[in-house]
Amino acid sequence: MACYYLRMEYPELEDYLLAAEAVLGIDARALARATDLGLAESALAAPAAGFGDEEFYVGVATKAAILCSRVVRNHALVDGNKRVGFVLMLDFIARNGAVWTEPAGGQDEIAETIRQLAASELAEPLFAEWVARHVAAPGDNDFARAQGGDQPHDPTKGGDAMAAKKGGSKSSGKYRSARSGRYVTKKYGRSHPATTVKESK
Repeated sequence: MACYYLRMEYPELEDYLLAAEAVLGIDARALARATDLGLAESALAAPAAGFGDEEFYVGVATKAAILCSRVVRNHALVDGNKRVGFVLMLDFIARNGAVWTEPAGGQDEIAETIRQLAASELAEPLFAEWVARHVAAPGDNDFARAQGGDQPHDPTKGGDAMAAKKGGSKSSGKYRSARSGRYVTKKYGRSHPATTVKESK
């Protein structure tokens, strides 16, 4: 399990700006000029924080929750921080091989939980517990069950859009998003077979 976490993928500033672009409908380059990039980078670095060989936050769910919390509370964007934080959280979960299951309360529960987090009505550790209840990661006992049809998160709602734009014309054209039709990177296509289509030669 420890080796798995060492290979964990973390979002970069480009991912942040592309998520904001998708949420706000504003070009990422324009957002970069209007965003407090220092606060954004601080939020993105938080899940990987540690001292020496010891990580402060362990596990996909906890790291995803910290990422969302810091993006929401650092308020680097003029608007859309809550939505961007949630999108990045879902992308982090998906890119690290875990599965997000929508809570029983659906979008209303998600919106209210994120609102409480942003207003500091919900403590970060309690938010992390809420996220953990809805995430199954490789090695968890219920990971296979969550993959099998418990309404897992569709990566095309978050990470796929970012991967498609990042891949863009640089991709070899072997994989396309099943949702948007855009080319995505080989790495993303291979790791998300359920939401991408491999083109035949």
